[in-house]
Amino acid sequence: MVTGNNDLNIQEQQLIEINELRCQLKKANSIINTIREDEVESKEQSRELQDLNISLEDEAMERQIVQKALQDLNTKLEDEATERQIAQEALQDLNIKLEDEATKRQTAQEALHDLNIRLEEEATKRQIAQEALQDLNTKLEDEATERQIAQEALQDLNIKLEDEATKRQTAQEALHDLNIRLEEEATKRQTAQEALQDINTTLEEEIVERKNAQENLVISRDALLKSEMQLRHSSDELLETNKELMSFANGIAHDFRSPMVNLKGFSRELETSLSEMRQLLLDQSVSISKTVQEKMDEVLDKDVPESLNFIYSSVDRLDRMVNALLGLVRMGRLELVLQEVEMALLVNEVCQSFKHQIETNNIHLTVGLLPTVKANRVAMERITGNLVDNAIKYLMPGRPGKITVNCNEEDERYTFIVEDNGRGVAESDYEKIFQVFKRAGQQHSPGDGMGLAYVRTLVRQLGGRVWCESELEAGTKMIFTVPKIPLPAGLSPFN
Repeated sequence: MVTGNNDLNIQEQQLIEINELRCQLKKANSIINTIREDEVESKEQSRELQDLNISLEDEAMERQIVQKALQDLNTKLEDEATERQIAQEALQDLNIKLEDEATKRQTAQEALHDLNIRLEEEATKRQIAQEALQDLNTKLEDEATERQIAQEALQDLNIKLEDEATKRQTAQEALHDLNIRLEEEATKRQTAQEALQDINTTLEEEIVERKNAQENLVISRDALLKSEMQLRHSSDELLETNKELMSFANGIAHDFRSPMVNLKGFSRELETSLSEMRQLLLDQSVSISKTVQEKMDEVLDKDVPESLNFIYSSVDRLDRMVNALLGLVRMGRLELVLQEVEMALLVNEVCQSFKHQIETNNIHLTVGLLPTVKANRVAMERITGNLVDNAIKYLMPGRPGKITVNCNEEDERYTFIVEDNGRGVAESDYEKIFQVFKRAGQQHSPGDGMGLAYVRTLVRQLGGRVWCESELEAGTKMIFTVPKIPLPAGLSPFN
């Protein structure tokens, strides 16, 4: 029984020692793993050393940093070698203990057979670790050799870099002198560049202005060509319309004149028949009663003559209207001969023709400075004559009349203004007064409503326009324009 207890105690002690061996084995494995990690780190540091050696070829100033890093690396490697030596010694001690334990294990082989198998496996692993450790040592020795070679190459490189530094110092001194010269030259160039830049800025502005002017000129030319084409097209259409209007007006005039001639002819026959009837009534006055005689005298001496006079006046008025309409159409077809017209002289002559009306109505007439224009003299005379005539006709009774004729010169045209202080024109009648046979407001003077229609036709034929500005009971401005450069005959809206 005592022997059995001793065996158990021996087995327990052996188990404790085995557990201690296992712990030491784990520590050895941990040390091996650390060595492996250090080996990886050593490889990475070796790569960094190669990179630093390459950078040393480019920059001498980084040499000291690389050397210091190399010294640190050597120190680490020496520390690692020391740690590896310690690990080997510990491993040797462990092997000795394992050999002693193997002797003891032989005694308890039967009881610890399974444990031996595991220990054999662990020994196999340990053998592999030792082989790996030997390989690592071999690599580290190779790396140490390579590091030695690298240090020798680094020393040679340092010698070359020192020579290069000397050469660089000499070159830097020469470069410093050159930099001083270059700075002086740069100052001169800077001054020249600033002057050149000012010139370039001025030139660029001029180029931009010229480019804009060219673009505007091209746009204006295109717009002018387009407008000219449209104007020619409109002129062709207007010319065709005028031809049709002329043909129509001539046809209407002819169609109107036939009935008018018939009306006049039959009216004269009625007059003749009326005279004969009156004579017959005189011859038969004895057989007719006094009442019937008075009635027939009233009809034959009053009613019928009044009706005939109405027919005569209506036919004459219709004849005048047809002639006026034909005159307006023919006026638009006339080719105006242009010449230099002194408007001051022409307006004075026109006003002289109204001298009697001006003096009779005590009108104050003022003619401003008027230019010489390129136009048709007859047309300008009829235009100003109609406008001055209307100004005189439509003055306010009981108020001293004032009429002024002025002209404003603009870039492309002359603007003539005939202004009065007459009764004025309602805004709703501004367009109406330029229409054929149309007159505005109450009429106290004779007229056929064609004057302003003639004015508009002639002004348009000269290439201008005419319009009215007025205020009731305050006065009227009749304004028309004449271009400084007359339109070519082919572009006139009527020719």
